[in-house]
Amino acid sequence: MKSELLLAYGWGLGWVLLGAWPALLDPSEDSFPLSTYPMFSRHRGQPTFERIVGIERGGRERAIAPRLVANSETLQAMATISNAVKDGPEPARALCRQVASRVASDLELSDVRRLEIRSVRYDPIRYFTTSKEPLASRRVLGCRVRGGQR
Repeated sequence: MKSELLLAYGWGLGWVLLGAWPALLDPSEDSFPLSTYPMFSRHRGQPTFERIVGIERGGRERAIAPRLVANSETLQAMATISNAVKDGPEPARALCRQVASRVASDLELSDVRRLEIRSVRYDPIRYFTTSKEPLASRRVLGCRVRGGQR
């Protein structure tokens, strides 16, 4: 009986130590099956990325859904905008016009009169705790929304 209890305690302690082991490793290293989740183990700064914003007649801003940019996947829409901006003013302008055409036929966005591609920078902690406002926002270019369901 005593040896079984000792074996059970040893087994339990072994699992606890195995679970705590990644805390003793370099946080940037990752391994299977025990992960330190390096993407969360250090400060990653304030990311900057591009987005498209709709501007209504009165100046109110509206978010443009990813499905109107590329497809329903947020990261693919973000990459589409980022690649267009990186490729230069003409590809970015062409993307803006394509999105404007889709916005023109979307009844929910009937008040949107123009689009702006913006480069925005956020503080991720602040975004999820106190304010969704960007730390900085720079207009890259804009285009008009015409026709459609107006």
